[in-house]
Amino acid sequence: MKKRLLFTIIFIVTLLLIPLKIERLKDGGSTIYTGLIYNIKKIHMLSEQSSTGYIDGIEIKVFGLTIYSKLDNHIIKNKSDYEFSDKITLSLKKDTLPPKKATFVITNNSDEIYIYNTEYKIEVNYNNKWLPLKETNASIVKNNLYILKGYESNEIIIDWEEKYGKLTKGRYRLLKEVFKKIDESQINYICEEFFIDK
Repeated sequence: MKKRLLFTIIFIVTLLLIPLKIERLKDGGSTIYTGLIYNIKKIHMLSEQSSTGYIDGIEIKVFGLTIYSKLDNHIIKNKSDYEFSDKITLSLKKDTLPPKKATFVITNNSDEIYIYNTEYKIEVNYNNKWLPLKETNASIVKNNLYILKGYESNEIIIDWEEKYGKLTKGRYRLLKEVFKKIDESQINYICEEFFIDK
């Protein structure tokens, strides 16, 4: 009697856990495992947002409710998450956008003195959210400081190939920190969006 009960319990648990359907998606390699009470999606899909070319993650649903979801450990940052400067602007210089570097123009639209450095970030737009790109190399860059006087403009060349690799097709934005010379503790951001179309 006890053996039959134990066998029945094992049979039911096995029936609940074994996937009845395995579906491979044409998004780069994601797989969905569907059982009687659950749905597990192992995510491995093509994306311009990653320097490796893929987004990885997992999503688990039980009785149709999501109980666990993880996607690449990305911290999603949208425009509202940054304090953007209304005095300094960043723009892309025309006809300077190959897949590995570009020339940008920083313009001071005020009479105050601002400072910026060599550091920058690149984020990619994925499903209308800005996601940080993964750095391919943790290279050490000499972080020089530059002064931008009132109503002055400077050109900067950003060569992102060493830091991020060659960018694939997609919508990106470059982010840089700026701060006033009289108050270096108050950091603002400037950004410029750009597209890689090949």
